[in-house]
Amino acid sequence: FKVMGGKRYGTTMVKFMAPNGDYFIVEATYSPEGATAPFLLGTGKFKGITGNCESKPITSGKPIVPGTTQGCARVTGNYELKK
Repeated sequence: FKVMGGKRYGTTMVKFMAPNGDYFIVEATYSPEGATAPFLLGTGKFKGITGNCESKPITSGKPIVPGTTQGCARVTGNYELKK
C-alpha cells in the first residue's frame, strides 16, 4: 500500500476463514472511500465461489504492532456457490 496525504491506498489479498477451517480469498483494492474485492477462490463450502464485495470504512484504530493497520468496515456484496 501507499500513503498519500495521510490516507491509505493499495491492493491486498484477504483470507476469510470459517470456524471449520473452510476459507475464501478476495483481492481488495482500497482507498479512503472504501474497497472493491472480487472473490478469487474458496475451499470446502466456499469452493467455486464467484462474485465480489465492497466495503466502506467506519473507523480505524491504533496499530497492534508497528507496520500493521486496524479498522472496522461494513462489507456488502453478492456471491454464488457451485451446486
